Amino acid sequence: MTKSTKNSLPTPVERRGILAAWDKTHKKYVHFGRANDPASLRKFAEWVATLAGTPSPDSPTESVLADPGTLNTTRKVPHKTSSVPAGATVADLSLSFLDAKRTHSHYYHFRTACKFLKRYSDMETADFDAFCLLEVQAELNSYGYAKTHCNDLVNDVRQIFKWGEARRLVPAGKFEHLKTVEPLLEGRENDDRFWEVDDEVIERTLLLLLPVYQAIIRILWWTGARPKEILRMRVGDIERQVVEDNGAKAEIWSLSPKKHKTAKKNKGRVIAFGTREQAVLAPYLAGKAADDFVFRPVDAIAERKQSARAKRKTKLQPSQVERERRNKENPKCKYNPCFATDAVGNVLRDAIANANKTLPEGERIPEWTLYSLRHKYVSEYVEKYGVEAAALMVGHTDTEMVRKIYDKSQKRRILKQKLKDEAAEQ
Repeated sequence: MTKSTKNSLPTPVERRGILAAWDKTHKKYVHFGRANDPASLRKFAEWVATLAGTPSPDSPTESVLADPGTLNTTRKVPHKTSSVPAGATVADLSLSFLDAKRTHSHYYHFRTACKFLKRYSDMETADFDAFCLLEVQAELNSYGYAKTHCNDLVNDVRQIFKWGEARRLVPAGKFEHLKTVEPLLEGRENDDRFWEVDDEVIERTLLLLLPVYQAIIRILWWTGARPKEILRMRVGDIERQVVEDNGAKAEIWSLSPKKHKTAKKNKGRVIAFGTREQAVLAPYLAGKAADDFVFRPVDAIAERKQSARAKRKTKLQPSQVERERRNKENPKCKYNPCFATDAVGNVLRDAIANANKTLPEGERIPEWTLYSLRHKYVSEYVEKYGVEAAALMVGHTDTEMVRKIYDKSQKRRILKQKLKDEAAEQ
């Protein structure tokens, strides 16, 4: 950033969509709200006026107010924990919170919560009440998130305001006020579309994905495991043993996750991998250490580059080969060691949405989620082996939840079959 003279007035800049200016006295950035918003520009003008009296017509303030297009949106501003003036908006609070929590392990969940606060960016934190949080909760619920994930994100919003309250960015008592919003309870399903998925729909969707995502979905489809149980699976967690039954021998792989949903109840969890699951897992086990995750984002990046390279029609330039060699020896990007459930779910949702843009109305792929595979597995296993066997395979401590999933699936199948029968008669 260009250094200004000692007596010059601050120059407004756009910092990640927020109008900001450098306060030379306190050595920090001051934020005024959304960029190119007249209200934010007026706040900036008032702030400058308090620093140097009424600004002159040729000052940066007057020039930006007269023509908002002169705002410098190309200046690179270093990320630094920012301060928020009195009357802070929700956008100011979100930006300051994310700057402070940049190295937090829960950072990406906080960032997702802040995305759903964008509609209230210009609202002052004092005006954000429980009804606004209810609207955020309703938007999260309609977005297709699981009820537990919706509750977690709503709680993240509360934590953001709690953090601001401790720093006098939010009025005292706001956190307790937001706690009056009750969580989504059992029985409020987000969207019935996500409960049922056919084999044909799964196969059509797999053609749109990279091999690593195909492998993840096939393992979830064939085992009924929870997404986190598979995505956090390490190479050393898989046990290989020969099982004999009625004279027949077969090698069965098994996974006993250290962290799973019922671990807090001192319950064990075992996921068995048969022959077809082993064939899918084998390529992702070769050449990895015991502590490595089976499915890694770096594998998806490599497959995407390999796919793009196969479709390339022009000659590969020597400079690009040299650049890839340097990046391999000294990588600039550091990827997460394992996939997050949200990341794989977003890839699945985006692949279906992009494919449906070019497909006719009657050939579009229905939307579904990773947990649709678990519901499908439970329903089919109950029909074959009963409720108790299905509860054992999917890791439920009782059979009540299995019965609920099966009853919902059975009801939908009956209605679908009835619709097919009426169509055939007509």
